[in-house]
Amino acid sequence: MRARIVIGGVQSGVGKTTITLGIIAALRKIGYDVRPFKVGPDFIDPTHQTAVAGNLSHNLDSFMMTPEEIRSSFLKNTSEGSIAVIEGVMGFFDGMSGKNEERGSTAHISKILKAPAVVVAKVGPIARSIGAVALGYRDFDPDVNLQGIIFNPVGSEKYKKILEDGVEGILPCLGHFPKDESLTIEGRHLGLKMAHETRYDLDRLAEVTLENIDLDKLVEIARDKSGEIEREKVEIEPIYKGCRIALARDEAFCFYYPENIDILRELGAEVVEFSPIKDPFPDADGLYLGGGYPELFAKALNENVTTREAIKQRTEEGMPLYAECGGMMYTLKEVDGYKMLDIFDAKAKMRDKLQAVGYVIAETRCDTILAEEGKTIKGHEFHYTEVAAKNVKFGYRMIRGKGITDGRDGMMYKNVLASYTHIHAISHPEAFIKFVRLCYDR
Repeated sequence: MRARIVIGGVQSGVGKTTITLGIIAALRKIGYDVRPFKVGPDFIDPTHQTAVAGNLSHNLDSFMMTPEEIRSSFLKNTSEGSIAVIEGVMGFFDGMSGKNEERGSTAHISKILKAPAVVVAKVGPIARSIGAVALGYRDFDPDVNLQGIIFNPVGSEKYKKILEDGVEGILPCLGHFPKDESLTIEGRHLGLKMAHETRYDLDRLAEVTLENIDLDKLVEIARDKSGEIEREKVEIEPIYKGCRIALARDEAFCFYYPENIDILRELGAEVVEFSPIKDPFPDADGLYLGGGYPELFAKALNENVTTREAIKQRTEEGMPLYAECGGMMYTLKEVDGYKMLDIFDAKAKMRDKLQAVGYVIAETRCDTILAEEGKTIKGHEFHYTEVAAKNVKFGYRMIRGKGITDGRDGMMYKNVLASYTHIHAISHPEAFIKFVRLCYDR
């Protein structure tokens, strides 16, 4: 039995990320091997979990992945001696709709993994009514193994006692987090700042958690032996040895699912990381541009003319290039007035309001470098930018989601595919196999 605990929230904004990081830091400090996970399509929170745990965080998403794929990923990235700490998304039961669609929710992941869960409740202007909240969460879905509640933030012992009395006999209280601004992580338009931009006082984070959360009880809950899970082992043959794939990795391009890079290596490719901000373009057979913040570094990307020209020349020669979201913006003529790769006759502008967020289903309208015509692609989109495109061929027809324009996504030119849609290698391994094969054959 592999120890595991899900940390959910009554709703978004309750502080579950800070509390999850505190639990990870405290468990690590007292000697546990902590394996972090994040529910949903999130690139930012996993960087913080990775930094605090000292182990790579992985996403678990029941829209993009099947239950079998979720269990397989969980078991692949845990061990018998470890404790998995799984941070939820939004409210505990929030999924793809307000009716009976649980896909995408924290609750769904907890059921798929047969994992016990605790829920974080934001408190302050609430007293005995917290009991009604706890009762509702405990009984809403009897198939969920909800084992406790944590309060945040609590300013006094007196208030803590009122809250504990309110949930007595309904859900065990596992503790609280105090009001402490020093534990807050700064944010910006796409959420929290990335881990590499954040200074952690890990000792302080662990100390606060150890003082206020009942870790002994939490570990006991995590070791619940009520359910075993199994996976089917899938082996990938490294048949494309000798292939070199460049991967953009710096402040501007930092949104990658670990599995999307793992599968390139498992197929035999050498992954060559470089910075489009400051490095020359390396000798490579293909290029993968992930998402990130090109809008914040547009001037610096513009100024690395040598790399921009080298990439543009290689794509004209037929080099495969796959770009997602921020990477897609780099392939355009301009971003906020700064020149980019100019592969597509399109310009991106940053807007004050969120332009698109949510899960995506797209159908390929023709053969692309990832899939044949008529295939269904699942993923997600999240951006504040808007793209105006002219004379562009699109490979995706949006069944769900916004895309780039007029229900279309996936701009195509020669062996280039650039989209707002992010995909995950666990749900689409065949896409990455096709991409690597194309790079290898070049």
